[in-house]
Amino acid sequence: MKATEGPAPTAGAAEWKIKLLGRLEVAADGEMARFSSRTALSLLVYLSLHKDREHANDSLYELFWPDSDGDRQAQNLRRAISDIRKVLEQGLPLGSVIVTRKGHVSVNPNRIETDVQRFLELTGPCADAERQDRLTEALALYSGTLLPSLAHGWVTGPRMQLEERYGQAVVALCEMLIEQGRLEEAIAIGRAAVVAAPNREDVHVALIHAYRRAGMGVEALRQFEELERILDETWGESPSLKAREALEAAFEDSRAGRHNLPEQLTSFIGREREIEDVSRLIAGTRLLTLTGSGGCGKTRLSLQVARSLVDEYRDGVWLAEFAPLADSGLVAQTVATALGVPERSGITVCQALIEHLSAKRLVIVLDNCEHLLLACAELSDAILRSCPQVFILANSRECLGIAGETTYRVPSLSLPDPKQPLVREGLMEFESVRLFVDRATQVQSSFAVTDQNAAPLASLCYRLDGIPLAIELAAARIRTLSVEELNERLDDRFRLLTGGSRTALPRQQTLRSLIDWSYDLLSEMEKALFCRLAVFAGGWTLESAEQVCSGEPIEIEEVLSLITSLCDKSLVVSSEGGATTRYWMLETIRQYARDRLFESGEGSHWRDRHLAHFLELAEEAEKHMSGPNQLLWLDCLDAEHDNLRSVLEWSSHDESEQKPCLRIAVALGRFWLVRGHFSEGRGWLSELLAADESKPADSVRATALNVLGSLAWQQGDYKTSQSHYEMGLAVWRELCEPSGVAQSLKLLGDVEAQRGDFAAAQRLYVEGLTIFQDLGDDRGVAGSLTNLGTLAYRVGDFEAARRLLESALSVQRERGDHWAITHSLTNLGTIAFEKGELDAARTFYEESLRIRRDIGNRQGIATSLNGLGCVALEQGDSLQASALFEESLAMRRKLGDRAGVAQSISNLGNVASFERDYSAARVHYEEGLAIWREIGDLRGIAYSLLNLGVLVSMQCEFASARDLLEESLSIMRKLGARHGIGHNLGSLAGVAFKSGDYRAARRLHRDVLAICRDVGHVPYILDSVERIAFEAACLGEPVLAAKLFGAAEGRRDEFGATLDPQLQDEHDRYLLSARGSLGNDQLFDRALQEGRALTMEQAIALALGQGVADL
Repeated sequence: MKATEGPAPTAGAAEWKIKLLGRLEVAADGEMARFSSRTALSLLVYLSLHKDREHANDSLYELFWPDSDGDRQAQNLRRAISDIRKVLEQGLPLGSVIVTRKGHVSVNPNRIETDVQRFLELTGPCADAERQDRLTEALALYSGTLLPSLAHGWVTGPRMQLEERYGQAVVALCEMLIEQGRLEEAIAIGRAAVVAAPNREDVHVALIHAYRRAGMGVEALRQFEELERILDETWGESPSLKAREALEAAFEDSRAGRHNLPEQLTSFIGREREIEDVSRLIAGTRLLTLTGSGGCGKTRLSLQVARSLVDEYRDGVWLAEFAPLADSGLVAQTVATALGVPERSGITVCQALIEHLSAKRLVIVLDNCEHLLLACAELSDAILRSCPQVFILANSRECLGIAGETTYRVPSLSLPDPKQPLVREGLMEFESVRLFVDRATQVQSSFAVTDQNAAPLASLCYRLDGIPLAIELAAARIRTLSVEELNERLDDRFRLLTGGSRTALPRQQTLRSLIDWSYDLLSEMEKALFCRLAVFAGGWTLESAEQVCSGEPIEIEEVLSLITSLCDKSLVVSSEGGATTRYWMLETIRQYARDRLFESGEGSHWRDRHLAHFLELAEEAEKHMSGPNQLLWLDCLDAEHDNLRSVLEWSSHDESEQKPCLRIAVALGRFWLVRGHFSEGRGWLSELLAADESKPADSVRATALNVLGSLAWQQGDYKTSQSHYEMGLAVWRELCEPSGVAQSLKLLGDVEAQRGDFAAAQRLYVEGLTIFQDLGDDRGVAGSLTNLGTLAYRVGDFEAARRLLESALSVQRERGDHWAITHSLTNLGTIAFEKGELDAARTFYEESLRIRRDIGNRQGIATSLNGLGCVALEQGDSLQASALFEESLAMRRKLGDRAGVAQSISNLGNVASFERDYSAARVHYEEGLAIWREIGDLRGIAYSLLNLGVLVSMQCEFASARDLLEESLSIMRKLGARHGIGHNLGSLAGVAFKSGDYRAARRLHRDVLAICRDVGHVPYILDSVERIAFEAACLGEPVLAAKLFGAAEGRRDEFGATLDPQLQDEHDRYLLSARGSLGNDQLFDRALQEGRALTMEQAIALALGQGVADL
């Protein structure tokens, strides 16, 4: 039932609850409302925020559409109000929520309630007895700043006022709770406040005061440091004197005499997450051992945590250092000395130590235990059994291995990925970079990160695995080498990274001696496996290690126990979780092991073993690339990608190994296509085919040419793609291989179809299909049917396309060919979309997206997202459409998929056009057109010209619009694309109509209607009938216009379709015009009802002028 103007409702509970603090939500009865337009939602928010007054239309024009002219501003405001009413006034009288009168707009305050309104009430004046309860409720309501996702200027003032009110409320409530001794509640309030309003100093200070009263000095310091960081990053300012005084008050008590921890001469960088993890673990265990490879920062982390524990343990924290100790018999004495326990006659040092500790509550830090493991384990066990309030924090390259021990592996510092786009300022987010910069500036005060050295600095830290000692040794070289030079010389890192601090232990003065220390502690069998494992890149599985690394003196069944031992000694790392355990080495350790392996003269032998293993694995994976286990094998190849790359890198320059490498590259073809590694695959195949060119042609070469062509095709390089396919076809014909010939024909058909030569594509597809049928190749037949179905769609034969694609899909589902299934689903979705069957289209696209996510097909994911975006936009949800297109575009840019990028950009232009941002739409369309022209895609060119033509016609540039549309129509006719022809004719009709040539417009719209009728696209049929009604109204044919308006409305109701929102204003205007032209409401209404009673066929006939005079 349509909304009608009615009286304002009486006061009562508001139907609509609008949340503006922290996030934006509009809800009624717990159901969230969804708006199709950003502008409409912003307007509702503005009106609700200021719901106590009316707003002049002129003021709203300037706020929301300052760049549009007056008529356009008025039209935009009407449309936004209409969009709001469709959501908020559904089933209610018109004006129940949004009130318009005499050039003003407001919201009915009885229908809408906001959290801002309630917050202001609760924090306003009240009786003292009520104040605490009201403030508590107000703070619970304030979940964040006002409208954080909106950047409109009108938000800034209210946002600042609310933040000020919030800060005052936090301070007042914390003071009340502290006075009442309710410190836990005060701290909870303060912690929530610094999350909700992190930039307000007063809430941080309130929390520091609460920590002080609770005796939590360390937490007070941490909070001050957090405040300091936030103020610096946000405003470039430091905390005020008031904040510093609050911190100093929290640390009035002296900490002297409760620890022997050394003062650190250099700053501690990062490790916030690790400090948090270790602090949490030590609170729940009596013995925590930090493990990790040499130089990873175990000692520094344990000291940093220990310093934070001093206030929490009555008798303090005490450090015992074992690094300089060689005699295990002196372990107990070292701990006793650290704790100040004197020797006593008649009892052992261990007994004296235990007696001293029996009633103490403290933490002992045992530093560097790995070379004295047994003695440290025995002492720790004795202390823990006899001293119930003593806790031990140990660090060692290997765990102590006693009952009750918890271990924590210390990771490397956080690293930048040099493969990702780098921003100089963003580098300082990474701990490894911050450490390098800190230590480098100590050596050379003028050192700074610049645009020139940012990329090599990221690479340097990445290649050093974020190992703190390695980074510090590298930074020490900054006096004599630039960052670029350091990075270039890093392949010889063990000679480069020497000369650390003279006061450090000898094993911490060079990178090689650091790892020598661990290597020398290994058994001969452990040393042998450790070196052999260096042939793996990016990790390995147990099965791979057994196949590659077993051999004299290591039996295959001994590999597991040896790897376990290397893991225990922090030289190998194992993965956590997952069905298959993977192992790896830090790259610095792997290079050390590789150097040892090649120094032994056995490097080439173990590399050959590695090559043979991964050739077998790649070819086995290829067999499963189109079956039900495709996902498992894709994931397997993903996990082994670095190993496969290293095989190609090592072996591609060895003539005897080039053919096995080409076989690996061919086997990886489908993997590269699915996972989107187009450029990488093209690089390897081009290099390997060039090396293979002088050798006799074989099936490996022919297949490699086809794979290379497919990779080029996916990047829109159709000319190169066709060249490779033709060379592949020639080889297959020379080898008399019908299956290969058929595949090449199909691929060449793809190129012709993409270039718009549909007749040539049809010939190639049919020829390939015939061969596949003769061979009984179900997969090839299904693929050919898919191609023919896609071709039928492109020429507008939707029923034939659907029939062919459904046949292909049936075969593909039987075979479990996920890759092919998703292509058929996407094509079926596109056909449903073109026919206006939007729910069916979404179902097809969503199933294809789910499968593509499962198999990791990134290009396919982007395609499915694009389809879903088109459905969302067609349904008027521009917000969702924009998000889907942006996600698709980002993925396609990353993949280097130029055709996909052009499509996504063009679709973003459609969103901008829908939202009437015509300048942005034009930029998108022109960018897309440039890419289509560059890659020679006629279909893409035609649609870009069509979009631009429609756009400039909306801006009344009719001559330019006609030129663009006629160029597009010419290409569409050449392609034989009926639906594209229909789009062009409809747009040319629109230009004629706006130019006042209503007869030409009607003639063109009737051509469009005939095409839509043949195609079976119901929404387009009804839109065409609607537009022919407009033209009848303009041509002085009011009765015909009324019948056509009625016919369109009746059939929309029948099919559950809706009028295009962009037609609504024109519909209202021309309906009113036709009614006025007839001058007889009764006659006009009768004509409307007669139109509503027409069948679809009768309505089409009437609109086409069949049996009706064409006046």
